[in-house]
Amino acid sequence: MSALNGIFERRRKPPSGVAFSCLHSRSVGTRDGSRAQTSPSDSFQSKTNSTQPEDPALFHTVANGLAVTAAARIDNRAELYDLLHIPGAERKTITDSCLLQLAWQKWGRDSPRYLIGDYAFAIWDERQQSLFCARDHIGTRPFYYCLTPELFVFSSDLKDLLGVPGVSNQLDEDYVLSSLADKRFYRKDRTYFTAVKRLPPGHTLTVQPQTERLEQYWFPEKSKEVSYFKDEDYAAAAREILDRAVADRLRTTEAVGVHLSGGLDSSAVTVLTARERKRQGLTPPTVFSWQPQPPTGPIPREHSQIDAICSQEDLTPLFCSMNADDIFAILKKDPTLDPIHITMQVETTIQRRAAQYGVRRMLSGWGGDEVLSFNGRGYYAELLLHGHWCRKFGALKFMTTEALLLLFSDRSEGLKKLDRITRQNSAGSDSFLLPELRPLVKSHKIPCRQASIRSTLFWLWTRGMLTERIESWAAHGAPLQIEYHYPMLDRRLMEFVAGLPAEQFVRGKWKRWIMRKTTEGILPPDVCWQPDKAEPVRIKQGKEAVSEALNMALEEIKSKTDLPARARYLDMTRLLKRIENEPFPTNPQTAGLTRAVQFLDF
Repeated sequence: MSALNGIFERRRKPPSGVAFSCLHSRSVGTRDGSRAQTSPSDSFQSKTNSTQPEDPALFHTVANGLAVTAAARIDNRAELYDLLHIPGAERKTITDSCLLQLAWQKWGRDSPRYLIGDYAFAIWDERQQSLFCARDHIGTRPFYYCLTPELFVFSSDLKDLLGVPGVSNQLDEDYVLSSLADKRFYRKDRTYFTAVKRLPPGHTLTVQPQTERLEQYWFPEKSKEVSYFKDEDYAAAAREILDRAVADRLRTTEAVGVHLSGGLDSSAVTVLTARERKRQGLTPPTVFSWQPQPPTGPIPREHSQIDAICSQEDLTPLFCSMNADDIFAILKKDPTLDPIHITMQVETTIQRRAAQYGVRRMLSGWGGDEVLSFNGRGYYAELLLHGHWCRKFGALKFMTTEALLLLFSDRSEGLKKLDRITRQNSAGSDSFLLPELRPLVKSHKIPCRQASIRSTLFWLWTRGMLTERIESWAAHGAPLQIEYHYPMLDRRLMEFVAGLPAEQFVRGKWKRWIMRKTTEGILPPDVCWQPDKAEPVRIKQGKEAVSEALNMALEEIKSKTDLPARARYLDMTRLLKRIENEPFPTNPQTAGLTRAVQFLDF
């Protein structure tokens, strides 16, 4: 994977343009096939390991005063060929970065509205003395930057950015306190450092010597309404988009990996990937599962579902369960420098195995629960608000709960408060922030009443939960040259889902209706119509591994003469006691605990 880097000295006289890839990235490898390109003035330079046959370099320059640096995969190439009037003879060889340059020439700052794919890029326009930066709709490619009156520095690698003279590494106290107070805290536009920002997904940033402009270009709420006569028509339309989303992410001849949990999303991506690779005459994907090895005796349901998929497509799964050593290594990493989503406790094992198998491109079903296989949260609240009190409700308790939750401006907060009333839970029990620091914590939450399916979907897409995990996997995969692709988060699919009627998500006792109908005939019936996606075997084994890793951390912290410097933020007495006494096999609430331990510099 190539690092996306650049520096723009805004006040330099005479103007010198932008130096691309001038940072010394630790994430840029030197596998066979790597190459460097240099502009005529030697001001621009980039190294790449791109595996896309039509785009052998992530860097592209042209002679008309434009320069492009990009980490990109553009999917609607056929559409762009026509819109940009590209001759037929050039269509097979034109690179994605050249398409970006041509799109900029035609549409300027509006160009991302016409681009479908995963990308982060920057275009320097010498004539306008302007640097235009853009990030795809969901943030599949990282983009960090530091902006001052004198300097604009950007990179896909946070550590590279902090290594540039003039970029401060001072921690943002507000961000630190908010992160330690709430295990779900994440900001799409900020980082742990005061000087470093994120370019939010679905946004562009235009920087000139005297001005800068941040603009949003993707508005999912403006998606067109989708209407068909029959369920089969909805399913056929969804299947067509999903097929295309998978195929577009397989423009490579190299080894490909897939995640497989046995759930609807990972199973669909695995089957479609296997069939597309077979159609191309290429080797089948390597299948990686978070599940532990199947136990002796009766086969658990999650393992039987994995076996059903692999038997159907003639695949062999690799079981890569959580282990204490890998989790301990994650606990030792600095989350301010390496974004650490809780799933890295198991994904780090997958990444290590994938690298051993030569896999550089991983397809994941992540995001499907918030898109095509959404469970319909907000549906019953919508019925209540429209007066359909008896049509779908069979339990008075359920009706009462839904009615009470509508009284809150934020459903998540409402659920917490109701839970505390019924179970007498203490507020803030999963945070280890010092009590005297809690009053300093500011609220950064995006409230969601979840009064309809659409409002809930848009809240899930904009709160940053999807992007947080994507950024974490990207940061940890980059040193191993592993790049992730998410067909379920394809922009075309998300906009299709945004326009669906509510009844396509919930039908009678069935949730995830549209996804089940879309994959009917593709997935084995036991997978397609599974009632739930519980994974008791994996969860139990994972808790035991987390417990062991936390005790390893405890022993190392206690062995030191002094407490870690960052202990000044935490109630260390309660934190260490919690690790010693935590009943991990039965208590699932470890996210706040591991977040606190990860923040410590031990």
